[in-house]
Amino acid sequence: MENLTLSVSKNAEIVDYTTMELTCLTERIAEKSDKKALDELHQNRALFRFKGSRPLVMVDFLLKLKTQPQAKRWCNNDQMTIEKAFDLTLSKFFNLPDDFNGEAETCGPDCRCYYKAYNRHVASKLRSIKLTDKLEIEFMAAKTLQNFVFRHFYLSCLECKRGEQKLTRRICYSHNGKNMYFWIPSVMTSKMFKTWFANNITNGLCQTEIQKLIDSSFFRGKIVSLDDIDQPGLQNNGSDFGDLLKEQITVDGLAATVADEKADNISEQRPAIKTLGKTALRKLVLQIFESLSQNTNNYQKILKDFGLSKATFSRFAGSRWKDTNNVTKQTIPDLWKNTAHILVNHPDFLEAVRSSCLWEKVNQAAES
Repeated sequence: MENLTLSVSKNAEIVDYTTMELTCLTERIAEKSDKKALDELHQNRALFRFKGSRPLVMVDFLLKLKTQPQAKRWCNNDQMTIEKAFDLTLSKFFNLPDDFNGEAETCGPDCRCYYKAYNRHVASKLRSIKLTDKLEIEFMAAKTLQNFVFRHFYLSCLECKRGEQKLTRRICYSHNGKNMYFWIPSVMTSKMFKTWFANNITNGLCQTEIQKLIDSSFFRGKIVSLDDIDQPGLQNNGSDFGDLLKEQITVDGLAATVADEKADNISEQRPAIKTLGKTALRKLVLQIFESLSQNTNNYQKILKDFGLSKATFSRFAGSRWKDTNNVTKQTIPDLWKNTAHILVNHPDFLEAVRSSCLWEKVNQAAES
């Protein structure tokens, strides 16, 4: 019995979280997914300072931040956007995803990624300033964490604000061997953006500089009198892509336009679709449109050809959603949302669908 007790005591890891240094806590969170270390950090470590107030834990610090004038300015004075930014920031530093199966579509931000970045930053500062006193290191680490959380609250505000902007969408574009993310007009297809990019962007520009060029080219505000709104010269101000979209669909065909759009934005697709790769995804979309045009509905062959499950195909291009009386964002399959989004910005289709009884459903799908 004595030997057994010794064996257990040797193998068991006795950890005192209450006296552990801040950097040790964050390292255990990042490297060992240590839930107890995460709880200690959030519940017991009042590391944050705010305008002479008592020391605060992280969630209380964020509660202070979201009431500040800067937060309102960053979120266009939209209280709902501020709340979303608060929740997103808290998730970045609190959400520790458990193991999940391949069917899960999202589990939110992974705090381990953010603590790893924080740990790298602290290690870099320690190498540069060469601190040796433990108390000074702890103070520096706490101050660095506060700045780190503050910056991510600011970034969350920007992300949530852009998410509320219905006239823009996010696109991933490869430039100089790097994937860059840009916000472009929602009516601009990937192919149109590639053309604009090739004609307007030179090598050496960073992502922020390119985004500024996009903003100055397509998001310029202008005051227009209601009396002049029907004048021909005001109907096309450079940010209306209706004619460009019409030309693209005319040349390439609707199916090819939608297929290119899906393939170019494969990083935004659901995991099961993303694993197909760009070439197979484009072929999948073209085959679906061909099946529709021939009225064959031979979806079993499509499932077999591309190795898709019925559930995956239903979410991507199912046909039964239109039979429901209450069409919601959740029920409209991805492919038809994308198709409606493209067509609703095509001048000829727009005129035709407005005069029919389909406008409400098509517009709802395009906005989802």
